[in-house]
Amino acid sequence: FQFSPPARVGKSSADLKQFSMAAMLLLPLWLTSASGFTQIGTTRLAHAAGASSPAHHIVTRTRLPCVPNHCSLQFRCTFACRISSPIRAEAADPEENTFDIDEIESELRKALAGVPEDERRASDKRLIDAVVDDKKGDLFAVERDLAKKLESVQDAVDERVAGQVSGLQSSFLSKLEETLSTLQNADSDTGSSSASGSASGSISGSISADLGARNADGSLSATLGAGSVVVVVGGTSALGAKLIEMLCAQASSSGWTLRALVPDGAALNTAPEVSSVLQTAPFAPFAPSPLKKSIADADAVVVLSEAACGAGGVDSAAMGRLMKAIGERTRRLVYVSCHGVERTSQLPFSLQNVFGNLDKQRAAEQEAQLRAKLGIAAYSVVRIGKLKDDASAKRYLAEVAPGDALNADIGYGAAATSLLKVLTRSEAINATLSLASAPAELLAISDDDDVWDDQFLTLVGPELFRKRVRTPAAQLANWLREWALEFLKPGKKLTTPVQIVQLPNGVMLRFLSSGSSYSDFDEVEDSDTKWKQAVAKRAAAERGSEGKPDGALRIVAEDSPSPRVRVCRAEMGEGVVVKEMSEATVLQRLERDLERLEASLRG
Repeated sequence: FQFSPPARVGKSSADLKQFSMAAMLLLPLWLTSASGFTQIGTTRLAHAAGASSPAHHIVTRTRLPCVPNHCSLQFRCTFACRISSPIRAEAADPEENTFDIDEIESELRKALAGVPEDERRASDKRLIDAVVDDKKGDLFAVERDLAKKLESVQDAVDERVAGQVSGLQSSFLSKLEETLSTLQNADSDTGSSSASGSASGSISGSISADLGARNADGSLSATLGAGSVVVVVGGTSALGAKLIEMLCAQASSSGWTLRALVPDGAALNTAPEVSSVLQTAPFAPFAPSPLKKSIADADAVVVLSEAACGAGGVDSAAMGRLMKAIGERTRRLVYVSCHGVERTSQLPFSLQNVFGNLDKQRAAEQEAQLRAKLGIAAYSVVRIGKLKDDASAKRYLAEVAPGDALNADIGYGAAATSLLKVLTRSEAINATLSLASAPAELLAISDDDDVWDDQFLTLVGPELFRKRVRTPAAQLANWLREWALEFLKPGKKLTTPVQIVQLPNGVMLRFLSSGSSYSDFDEVEDSDTKWKQAVAKRAAAERGSEGKPDGALRIVAEDSPSPRVRVCRAEMGEGVVVKEMSEATVLQRLERDLERLEASLRG
């Protein structure tokens, strides 16, 4: 600070010290009242004892009235945005504090006594407003955070309440519908009549007295005779429309009653003449009672999945409720799935299963199989590839393979025709099969029935191997019998022991269990018993009949439709485990040795 004191201010060191302190204390007040700055940093005065004019080098140079009618100050200073009290700053630094606090406060009171009242009030108001604004900002920030948290909590509460209300509502409606259904059944038992379905699509309210053909043991027969009710679920899909048209076209010859389940708001994309033959019913998978009424009298149910058939198909999430709604009358269940459910570790199916789509289809297939084990005579899981338009095709044929072995696309007409065959053929009972477009060698066969007979033959066993050869079937059958004996020779045996059984057109390799078991704890075993057991075991091994039968492979030679060798499983009873390693070894050796046989004939 540089200043010139008035005449009445003494030039002594004490006077200069007193004036410097007054200037230091009044400077923040003036800056606040005159310039609007509410926060300034601590300003120090460099005053050397005995000097007439203390000085301090600062940045800005300004001129201001310090104390009215007393003196003026010319100063240079730097500012920092922080409210600071010079008194507290000096008190906080005892080493640099050379002034008495009481003396400073006394001088401050004297200096402020000359400041006008209005100016001091305006200064205080600005200081208070600044503090209030600052606190308002902090309060608003806290309020915003609380509002966001409250909103998130409210959303979570609303979602939870909505879920609980929906669950209670669904449970209540389900109980109500079950009660109404029970009352209606009671009325029906007492003789009340129910309205019969009209040609426009109404459904019979009571189950027909004819519960379908039965086997000799009283179980339902898988055969769909005249008068059977066939229900299509997923008929609003493109494949469903094609299947319904074909079913209706054969309705007069088959004698079947046809029905399609249609979701609320959807419509069937079928020809007008179909509506005169087809019944419709609502498809409400989450309303148990209406769903049961829609399929209670169904002899056969065909379910078209959304994953395989696209829009209009049945979502995998609804399969569980749909299977529960199937009644005791149903004796044929067909579920249409997609390729790759058993090959999720292989490309391109691993990419399709990134979000678990194929796993969901696998679970839906298991729902159908589980429901079939609870009383349905026959089930079929049909896996198809990408559907395509084949309206221009002259013949609707398809390649059929057991399990999940095919990859190719298939047309709508070929797929629908295949499903019709699945409903009527015995080879498809309790079978899992895949469909694809017919290759050229099948199209070369003129008779469609021969094609379908040969293709569904792959499901018997099922078939594991098929190879066309030039060797006549009779000669090939003798060769197969001799070839099978190699599996009894040391060094060429399989992991599982086998028994060789000769067939008219080939040979059968019967797998044998080890036959080993634990003896009774208290059984006395002497040397004679051990010797007899060893002799019997050696004789059985020489005959190839050691152990109990545990599945088999039939290897046969055939002339029709062309010379070939086929291998299929046999004697696969309940609880028989597939011998994958032994089967793979047999098939590899057979294919290798057949190549050698064909090469020798060509030579």
